[in-house]
Amino acid sequence: MNSIQRSREGDSEIPLEPRESKLQDIFAKLDHNGDGRIDIDELSEELKRHHVYVPVPKIQKMKSTGNSFITYDDFLKLMSSGRSKNYFQKVLLQYMKHVIPPSSRKSVDLTDGEYEDQYTCEPPAICMLLVSIVEISLFCYDLLLKGGHSFTGPAAMLLIYNPYRRIEIWRFLSYMFVHVGTFHLVVNVVVQILLGVPLEMVHGWWRVLIVYVSGVVAGSLSTSITDPKVYLAGASGGVYAIITAHVASIIMV
Repeated sequence: MNSIQRSREGDSEIPLEPRESKLQDIFAKLDHNGDGRIDIDELSEELKRHHVYVPVPKIQKMKSTGNSFITYDDFLKLMSSGRSKNYFQKVLLQYMKHVIPPSSRKSVDLTDGEYEDQYTCEPPAICMLLVSIVEISLFCYDLLLKGGHSFTGPAAMLLIYNPYRRIEIWRFLSYMFVHVGTFHLVVNVVVQILLGVPLEMVHGWWRVLIVYVSGVVAGSLSTSITDPKVYLAGASGGVYAIITAHVASIIMV
């Protein structure tokens, strides 16, 4: 194969784009018997050696069907689909590259494609968003009913950590939905979204939720021992846990 392709509308020759030309050269090198098919594993290793983006999830999906070979046309479709990210995904990936490193145990440097494969929107990273929405909704509900005193509203009175009602064990967790003032709410929501969502996309929503909930419960349990007469409100315990997880991800990368 050479780096020229013919137009379907005539015999004029159109130079391939640099990236496609590079892919064509790689494919030709691995097509030892010239039958237009190459081994998927061998192709994946060669692409990594040439620092070409490899859509790992799509390759794994192809292998799961029992097909260990790939044709050149399918190869081009695979590589182009792997690069087709919408604007939101591109912006989000750029943000996450500055916020949190990829979860990788490899000792070598990651190519751009391998780096992006560490992040995924499937399933959508909406756990921290949903928690934030619930917190905001309950705050507004109590604020409307009590006219400026959200922490004395019906929802707050039911959910706040009350040291004199420890028998109501849900309060050790539910106090995270109660906030004393707008500033208290905004700070917690902003931090848990800006750090929590990227963590979800790297490590999975359920891991982040476990860390978050553990921070909340640890806060109420420790306070009930060290200062047993104090009321608790807010998701600060969970937010501190998210921040700690973020720092740990940076250190342990």
